[in-house]
Amino acid sequence: MQWNAWTPVPPSKRAWFYLLSSWQAVARTCALAALLLLTGCATQAPLVIDDPDWLRHQDAIAAVHDWELSGRLVVRQNGEADSVNINWMQQGEVFDLRLFGSFGLGAVRVHGLPRRVTVERGNDAPVTLPGLGAVTQEYFGYEFPTAELLYWIRGLPAPGLRGSNTFDMNRMLATLRQVDASGVEWTLSFDNYIELEGEVAMAYLPGRISARREGLELRFLVNGWRVPPPGGEAVAESKGAE
Repeated sequence: MQWNAWTPVPPSKRAWFYLLSSWQAVARTCALAALLLLTGCATQAPLVIDDPDWLRHQDAIAAVHDWELSGRLVVRQNGEADSVNINWMQQGEVFDLRLFGSFGLGAVRVHGLPRRVTVERGNDAPVTLPGLGAVTQEYFGYEFPTAELLYWIRGLPAPGLRGSNTFDMNRMLATLRQVDASGVEWTLSFDNYIELEGEVAMAYLPGRISARREGLELRFLVNGWRVPPPGGEAVAESKGAE
């Protein structure tokens, strides 16, 4: 058998070979990094709290579908703050919010369902918007995490979202970090818990809730909670500190 003489690869071709190999290695590395990132995101499970005392409390509060709170909402943004008096009535999915006192809005009533909201303001014609998020964007200039607030306002984590939490000495939520449906991370704190009286005794709702994200803080200062007992007209009412 006759072997052909080895022919050296010209330097210019060797350079292209090394360059191509380098690009292929970079491409493989990027593909692997992307796969690991996607795998990590997919395995970030929703927040689950399995503490027995907490689960009893969570079940008691989650069973309360009809409630009313009165108090004040303080909004801080870009170093400025404003506040408004608020009365929030919730009956299942139906809500009725009344705001008055500041934000330059006068008295405003916002009521409806999660996907259909009516805004009534003074003598203006009623306005219908496709949700509370659209209302806050229209009148405040930023969108509140309205679906999550329905849970946070009661001192509960919003279901199905990843996050972390700490408890206070009574096994109530003290702090909570969750990423809302839009991908924005919120840091919340809860204190001044109020014990509900009457037929819903031994249930507690927060008297002060703070929700913060970059550049924005919402602080609810609750004066009182009203919760009707199951199947009754009477109201279990508790007052928070002014």
